[in-house]
Amino acid sequence: MRIYSIDLLKLLFAYLIAFSHLNIYLPGAGSAVAFFFIISGYFLARKYYSKKIANEKGAYNGALYTLEHIKSLYPHYIFSLVVMFAYFCVRNVYYIYTDNSSAISLMAMLHKAFYLLPEIFMVQNIGFFDGGMNYPLWQVCALLICGYFIYSLLCYNEKLSIHIIFPLSIILIQVYLKHSSVDLFDTVGMVYIPLIRAFSAIAYGVLLYKFLNSEYYARHIIRHKLFLNCCSIVALVSIFVLIDNNILFITGAFIMAALVNPNSWLNAVLNRKASRQFGEFSYAIYLNHALVIWFVRDFKNKIFGLLRTAEAEWKTAVLFFVILTVYSVVTTYIIKTFKKKRCNKL
Repeated sequence: MRIYSIDLLKLLFAYLIAFSHLNIYLPGAGSAVAFFFIISGYFLARKYYSKKIANEKGAYNGALYTLEHIKSLYPHYIFSLVVMFAYFCVRNVYYIYTDNSSAISLMAMLHKAFYLLPEIFMVQNIGFFDGGMNYPLWQVCALLICGYFIYSLLCYNEKLSIHIIFPLSIILIQVYLKHSSVDLFDTVGMVYIPLIRAFSAIAYGVLLYKFLNSEYYARHIIRHKLFLNCCSIVALVSIFVLIDNNILFITGAFIMAALVNPNSWLNAVLNRKASRQFGEFSYAIYLNHALVIWFVRDFKNKIFGLLRTAEAEWKTAVLFFVILTVYSVVTTYIIKTFKKKRCNKL
């Protein structure tokens, strides 16, 4: 069953992340990425247990899960990547012919071309390739890599993973991130920090699914409707007030409990069929916003002048929102049309 309230929140969080990368910080952007991973972990577990019930546990492993995930993400992903690479090529060719720094522009273009290959194969964010061109897509890379290992661990030994490996990993990773001064996008020894951040949040989503579908939750907790509804509202508000992701690992349980409960207050407000396209559209926003940021920054001075006034920043934000939304609508339509034609051929 499709949960439209989750699609709506994903779209909201995608816009928050996009504006934060434009250096316009809005409340909630700090927790949005972690919550995306938690949602992914929840649906990973739902996939695993649905396959287990269908007696496909041995046949459907982590590799097949990841391959299926790549197939769903790749068409729009590669389209956005090609458009971004083309934009950088045109941009640098323009500087070669209009600026004295032609050698620098040529090197910049070759630098982008070097990072194109790992990005095509979605391995741009494993600690060796400096993030790639479409830098926000470290999340997609981390999601696929960590999702593979988490799904494989569930297939290998479900009880050990659920009761020991995942809880212990979450605690150790979050304590380490909280009490160390490490850069969240740094490499420490052989460990790439974004990957362990993703692993802990996805594993937490898996544990949430297990708990919210447990007999104990059904018998003893879900009947406290008033308490859960109030906690879920407070928890959702806390995302836009508190920045600490460790707190999200507490409040996230109440939010997910409300989102997957069709009778909760949050779903009564948010779970509308009008949001049915928002899940796919949020992915388009996330894929496209880095390109639009480059475009807006390249043309901002020509449009609004050199002064960094409050009015210029406000106009930049509006321009960014409009271009990003329109462009994402167009790319979503193009990819949906492509998928539809491909399905018809098959």
